[in-house]
Amino acid sequence: MYTKHALQVCLYLILAMALSAQPAEQWIKLVVGADHPDWNYRPGEKVKFSVAVYKNGVLLPNVRMRYEVEPEKQPPLKQDSLVLAKGEGTIDGVTLRAPGFLRCIAVATVEGKEYRNLCTAAFDPLQIAPTETEPLDFDQFWQDAKTELARVPLDAKMTLLPERCTEKVNVYQVNIQNFRIGARLYGILCVPKKAGKYPALLEVPGAGVRPYNGDLLMAEKGIITLQIGIHGIPVTMDPGVYADLANGVLNNY
Repeated sequence: MYTKHALQVCLYLILAMALSAQPAEQWIKLVVGADHPDWNYRPGEKVKFSVAVYKNGVLLPNVRMRYEVEPEKQPPLKQDSLVLAKGEGTIDGVTLRAPGFLRCIAVATVEGKEYRNLCTAAFDPLQIAPTETEPLDFDQFWQDAKTELARVPLDAKMTLLPERCTEKVNVYQVNIQNFRIGARLYGILCVPKKAGKYPALLEVPGAGVRPYNGDLLMAEKGIITLQIGIHGIPVTMDPGVYADLANGVLNNY
């Protein structure tokens, strides 16, 4: 009995020492919001953006912050810096007179490190009109491009990835011939195992280079999904390969 008690005491002491040796988590969070819950406004209506900086869930006072308020991807309408004496503040007096998006980008500096966040307000977004007119040869250009592409054999190849398959879905890496002979396009195809006809979903990438896992969630709901990359390389390689490409030949793509 004495031995068991002594062992428990030793374990408690070891645990206490281990916990005391752990550094306290310094969790910094910058929050940017707007005064309408849905972030939607009428043209001409002024937005009041709110900013707050938290450390471990508590407002952090005397934080220096800089900000820009701009129409999306356009020069700023307002930019300045301020000190959040109590850890929070507001940025107001800015609006759009026409349908569009107004974005507030905030950058707070805490202990020499910068934290960035943003909020985008929508001004009558369903009324945003095209900013360019359609070229007269638009339809003919695409028809000619499709006709030219149809001359390139698809030459589709599928490789089953057993380690990614589930009870309901088969997962493949596919590669097809692209816009010319020898150029390949790679992607991940997820197909429900149960026989039948299914809708299909094509998922195209944003900028950058990365591996792909496939959209299993949608496939398990009965949708054939195809995620594609665009760089002509397999999408199942080690993540380090893509990191090297992103920092090398595909840097800033």
